Amino acid sequence: VLSLETPKIWRETFLRNEISGLWNVAHSIMKLQLFFGPIPNICGKGEHAKTVIRLLQRMKAEADPEMLDSGVIEIDDCVILDRTVDMVTPMLTQMTYEGIIDEIIGIKSNAAEVDAGITGGAKKTSRTGKTFVKLTSADHYYEEIRNFHYRNLGQWINTKVLEVRKRYNEVKKSSVVQSAHNTTIGQMKDVVKKLKTTTAEHNYLQTHSNLAHFLHEKIKKLTFEKKIDQEMTMVGSSESVEDYVEAAISKCQSFEECVRLLVLMCQTRALYPKRVTFFMNEVVQSFGYEFLFLLRNLQQLGLLTDNSRRCPWPTLKKRLNLWEESVNFKKPTNINYIFAGYAPLSARLVQHASNGGWVKIKDVLDMLPGPTLETAQDVKGAPTAGMMGRSSPDAKRKPVTLVVYIGGVTYAEISAIRKLGEMQNRDYIIATTHFTNGNKLLQSLREPTMEKAKVSGGALR
Repeated sequence: VLSLETPKIWRETFLRNEISGLWNVAHSIMKLQLFFGPIPNICGKGEHAKTVIRLLQRMKAEADPEMLDSGVIEIDDCVILDRTVDMVTPMLTQMTYEGIIDEIIGIKSNAAEVDAGITGGAKKTSRTGKTFVKLTSADHYYEEIRNFHYRNLGQWINTKVLEVRKRYNEVKKSSVVQSAHNTTIGQMKDVVKKLKTTTAEHNYLQTHSNLAHFLHEKIKKLTFEKKIDQEMTMVGSSESVEDYVEAAISKCQSFEECVRLLVLMCQTRALYPKRVTFFMNEVVQSFGYEFLFLLRNLQQLGLLTDNSRRCPWPTLKKRLNLWEESVNFKKPTNINYIFAGYAPLSARLVQHASNGGWVKIKDVLDMLPGPTLETAQDVKGAPTAGMMGRSSPDAKRKPVTLVVYIGGVTYAEISAIRKLGEMQNRDYIIATTHFTNGNKLLQSLREPTMEKAKVSGGALR
């Protein structure tokens, strides 16, 4: 996973139509081609994806042909997605272990800031009594469970605790330890190494056990479970959710939570303009006029608009198989387990692009915002150029697809694409402008002047 760490792209590019952020994306893809060879097939969906592809074509025309035409192909396909193509997924509450950490605690630079007690009394790093937990593949336990649905965490932790305890007791009771005076230095070195390894595993496991318990205390609250149920109702059925959204706004549960629900409802339901205006007025009445500019920005992006004439969600859900009623959390066979039934729309687009291209779903793509582009580069050693999702020309390796998100990617979508890699026997490289979720996205669209007015207590006139 590669990130440019440019969360300001929403304000600069999506709202102000500045091209500098998109130039950085295109330049980054060009750099990857310089290192790993030209990419034969590139497809994109969305206005900003179209701009990036045009910039790539221009950069290639201006570059030295010998630098790109090396004959070596290590990345077979590239899928570029504009975040506005799928605004449903980031508004949902993430349910994977990694995703729920980002939702409740927040992940920044592969670390989460938590209470020192969660890490077993680790040294505090700030006056607030907080410390950082590194969330990387160096922790093999985290690498194993980062994509788990949170409902499957408890059983896994119990199993691992028993395994570590058993190994620890076996080392302590080994004959080498019992008769230390008869052992060689090499044997003692092996014992110490095993003890250190077991102790390190115990510390990692204790951290994740405490962290999972902390998250469970937040998740088991009735309001949290109710919110998850309503979100799944929005994406999975046609039942009305307007009463719940109206009640949530009236109770002032959380501004971000209420607006995320409102955006979800606008994206998945056929609402008349009067109803959209009503809910926006309710938000302003409950939370204050300083949020009026944020609502205006959401309208400008097409996230708070009526779909009274035609709501494409039911067709998208059916054609792209976005919803399944029954899900196996312990041994998932599809990406629908990520959201307890819902498969991220963006991940489904990536899946179709890797399975022969978007030709079969062209009518479905037309329902999504922005243009669709599929281009092919003439590359030596790529006789099948122009065929998205083909097998790798090198039979010794798996085919490789580069997936680029313009506007941020959620950790839940990353988990879904990792699962796709397992299902398709394909390697995916995910490149993004930044990591996001519903709360982060809304914060990036707030007007700075409104934040200052809120902090200073100044009146808006």
